[in-house]
Amino acid sequence: MIGGRRLRGNDVVILHRFRKPPYGGANQFLLALVGELRRRGLRVGSDRVSKRTRACLLHAFLVDVDRVRAMLPGGCRVVHRVDGPVAGYRGFDDGSDAHVAAVNRQLAHATVLQSAFSLDASRAAGLDFVDPHVIWNAPDPRLFHRPPVRRRPVSAPLRVIVTSWSDNANKGADTLEWLDAHLDPRLAEITFVGR
Repeated sequence: MIGGRRLRGNDVVILHRFRKPPYGGANQFLLALVGELRRRGLRVGSDRVSKRTRACLLHAFLVDVDRVRAMLPGGCRVVHRVDGPVAGYRGFDDGSDAHVAAVNRQLAHATVLQSAFSLDASRAAGLDFVDPHVIWNAPDPRLFHRPPVRRRPVSAPLRVIVTSWSDNANKGADTLEWLDAHLDPRLAEITFVGR
């Protein structure tokens, strides 16, 4: 809202085909991001870019460069959210990583990665991104928050929840299996939610 009247158009556009949850980590992260940006008073859309749009977030390799370039207004900043490298996750190179790098070079003003591991692995794979920054995925505070009063005694085991929509072994199944076999339940409780 500017000068007491609402302007048409979105401040931020996230070009992503949103799916009804639960559906993959990127989808869940982007849904939480939309919620947070709206709580901060920004108008957020997923398909319509207007002259008022100040920022556009692209996701990974699901980007049509020519379409995006044609719709962006002058002065709109483009942030490219990158996962991967995809070949390391999938175990084979289908060209997705090269496409991600090309999209990044052609459109991005800045790049966001979800972990230092992803940034380092991308660099090791020869992928360089425009102005990269690590911004970790964060929980939705409406769902995950501290209780107003601490109810569990300090001596109670630490409770950890691990989630993954994907059942790809590269998501840490071997680590969870090791923890299941070796973790002292007096120290921590780990709950896995996923496929």
